[in-house]
Amino acid sequence: MSVLSDSDIVITDNDIDEAEKLFGNLSFDSSRREVIKCLDSKDVQAFPGTGKTTVLVAKLAILAKKWPYDNKGICVLSHTNAARDEIEMRLGKTEIGKKLLSYPHFIGTVHSFFNTFIALPWLRSNGYAVKNIDRDYVLKNRFSKLNDCSKNYFEHKHLDENDLEIDDFPIKLNIGCGEHSPTYKDVYSIVNSSLKNGHYTYDEMLYISKYVLKSLDFLHKIVQTRFPVLFIDEAQDTDSLQWEVINRCFMDAALTIKQSFGDANQAIFNSINTNRSCNVFPSDNHMTISNSLRFGNSVAKLADPLGVISRGMTGTLEKYDRLANNHTIFLFDKQQPYVAISAYAELVLNCFSDEELSEAEPLGCYVLGMVHNKEALEKDDPHYPQSLKDYWNRYNPNSINKNTVNNYLIDYFRNSTSDLYSKVENLCHFLRQFIIFKVKMDLPRYGKAYNVVINYISEPKRKDFKRDLLGIVKLPIRSEEEWRVAATLTQSLVRNYFGQSMKESFLSWKEDGETERQEKPSLSRNNVLKYISPDSGRSLNLHFASVHSVKGKNQLATLVVDTFWHDRNIKSILPWLCNNPPKSVGSQNSTRLKCHYVALTRARALVCMAMCKDSVTKSQIDLLKQVGWNVVCL
Repeated sequence: MSVLSDSDIVITDNDIDEAEKLFGNLSFDSSRREVIKCLDSKDVQAFPGTGKTTVLVAKLAILAKKWPYDNKGICVLSHTNAARDEIEMRLGKTEIGKKLLSYPHFIGTVHSFFNTFIALPWLRSNGYAVKNIDRDYVLKNRFSKLNDCSKNYFEHKHLDENDLEIDDFPIKLNIGCGEHSPTYKDVYSIVNSSLKNGHYTYDEMLYISKYVLKSLDFLHKIVQTRFPVLFIDEAQDTDSLQWEVINRCFMDAALTIKQSFGDANQAIFNSINTNRSCNVFPSDNHMTISNSLRFGNSVAKLADPLGVISRGMTGTLEKYDRLANNHTIFLFDKQQPYVAISAYAELVLNCFSDEELSEAEPLGCYVLGMVHNKEALEKDDPHYPQSLKDYWNRYNPNSINKNTVNNYLIDYFRNSTSDLYSKVENLCHFLRQFIIFKVKMDLPRYGKAYNVVINYISEPKRKDFKRDLLGIVKLPIRSEEEWRVAATLTQSLVRNYFGQSMKESFLSWKEDGETERQEKPSLSRNNVLKYISPDSGRSLNLHFASVHSVKGKNQLATLVVDTFWHDRNIKSILPWLCNNPPKSVGSQNSTRLKCHYVALTRARALVCMAMCKDSVTKSQIDLLKQVGWNVVCL
């Protein structure tokens, strides 16, 4: 407590009781209260659905209320803006919320923090221009400037534009040739010119921050004095470069209380085809929140054996306890993987009434695959089925293309998933296109659309723009009347901020696509397969998606299908599914376990898996049944 010794900040049960009232309909149990009260440097391992960000935000609200400093703040860093979004949604209109989102506190992404406090000030003070920070746009621009000799070299070495990002600062490149070779000189010249002209990738700004912190060995003390408390949300998604810069910036344990929140078992974003993953979270002396509010104990029991770092997850949701014996592994003939989709759909229809399915429509029923972006294979291929496309040939891994122009505005709303981020990003895809093609302004066509659009809006108007944008995407769109409200407000937003109007025909209401009743499932809309039961005539929408795309989301029911990455994925982790794991875990199986752990912990009510019959032995089937799986041969 030496960091805050002069402030006498102590978090009590009475403080937590008040926070519960502030949030409404929340009750923190003893394990969550222990985390909220703790003001020592400890990590928090929180299992899926435990509400770790809510716990963190409650802790922030209490600290903000008691905060005695005018020139020192709380720093919250994350892989995404999840914590900031949570504050804006829960506390944005309160005085506490306004206090947290303003000086002296900082709540944002790792990249935005180091841009703001380290990289940008140093670059500008040393005469460097800063025009653009965007990975896709910058790297594609650099690649277009390679001479023919360098392009031939890149093709021969299987390199691409991603290899034009620096590997350290001052400029260090990793392209497999000597510094005195013509290709290296060409690439170095292009990258150097790009940086001097003010074009950087997000990670290049981190490399620059690392260089600055190393060069100015007093700088970390200035930053730590400014931020005596540091929280890291979604710590499992923080890669080795980010950890290196964070640890260098907050290196003195006596100056800053440091706590990291996350679930090490869900560290999937840096685990495939990268050397940037790391295992620094959680630390040995960590706290745990183990009881999930998302699902019941039957789901927790099936997913928990896949935990690589930490186990002991339980589930507290009792609403769907009746389905405890319905969690199913479907075994199909190798030539007919698609029959598992129909079997899953029929199981869902048998488990839920139409009223329950309608009520849970915002959650949806999903079909997930670890591999999703491969072309369909021939049935005699030894790797078949390889990806989601082999289960449903109309699946499109590039369904939401940031450069695609839809025929109607409503398409941009319907192509979004239920989470707020997706809705904002999809509407901003349209706004970026509108600015480019209607307003005739040249904007970056790559990178996150929200970042591009918000940077286009003048600084004095950004706060109002964010408010208006969030107001629109939070509107329900279940009928023509509700759509008319959303369309009118969007038209006003476009007029107010871009000085142009959309055509009335573009704002038309269009019914969501319906298909004729038939035995085979058919396409209803964007990566949603409309299944109609040949027996009952009841219908069900099945959302197809990659595991990575649904992390952080809730679903009613989930089917995880077997795919191929170096080997059959579910087959490879059967020992863990059988709760009979080997003593060691290789790197590839570690990745598989994390991905399927994430997939199985999305569902609130029903979890299923599908794999080839020849991938599982009779003894493994017996073990799966003992664990709690219902095994069905199709």
